[in-house]
Amino acid sequence: MLSIALAGTLSAGASEVIAHRGNWKTPGAYQNTIAALVASDSTAYYGSEFDVWLTADNQLVVHHDDKAYGTDVMIQDAARADFADVRLPNGEAIPSLANFLAAAQKTRVKLIFELKPHRDAAREREAVSRSIELLKRYGLLERTEFITFSKNALLEFIRLSDRPAYYLNGEMTPAELKEVGAAGADYHHSVFKAHPEWIEECHKLGMKVNAWTVDKDEDIRWCIDNGVDFITTNVPFKVREMIDK
Repeated sequence: MLSIALAGTLSAGASEVIAHRGNWKTPGAYQNTIAALVASDSTAYYGSEFDVWLTADNQLVVHHDDKAYGTDVMIQDAARADFADVRLPNGEAIPSLANFLAAAQKTRVKLIFELKPHRDAAREREAVSRSIELLKRYGLLERTEFITFSKNALLEFIRLSDRPAYYLNGEMTPAELKEVGAAGADYHHSVFKAHPEWIEECHKLGMKVNAWTVDKDEDIRWCIDNGVDFITTNVPFKVREMIDK
């Protein structure tokens, strides 16, 4: 799911690759696992995206779905211990954010941190605060960029951190994003196809554009040809090859 501070890292007109839920289509990996994060650690990929929840006992964990894998346990309503024994298809437990960040310390890839929308705005604010403190503790805040579908969480990331924060929902115009302090538009590629002028508008406002989740060849090519800065994808190797051609 980036600010002016990132502009200098890009070649003029070049799209960059973000591995969606990590580079999980590699042997021994699975979505949002430490193995997928490690597999993303390549100079060919700009960042590795992952999803974060806050449990009922205030533990931050890395997982996409609202239910723990293979169970009916709602993560935001459960204690960490309630799903500690769950194993993902590659054999890993659902990672705590602390363990995930400890592994990230040994990598160089940017961390694209997605906070999942929680039912309660106060819990989201708690999740944002705890996330930022944990990132600071591991010395990784400066390597992290935030994305979220929650406008409440977006504003809290902007308030508490000077790191780039993006909104995922797709309904805010570039001008509206700029007004609240977002670093750019991080929307599904169909939104940009419906509003291609938003790409240029973002750039004129000094913001970046990220499109997700871009897996088909024709969609990848459209994003590259239309100047999208970051392409979030489940097939980062394919996107990298198409950019380099």
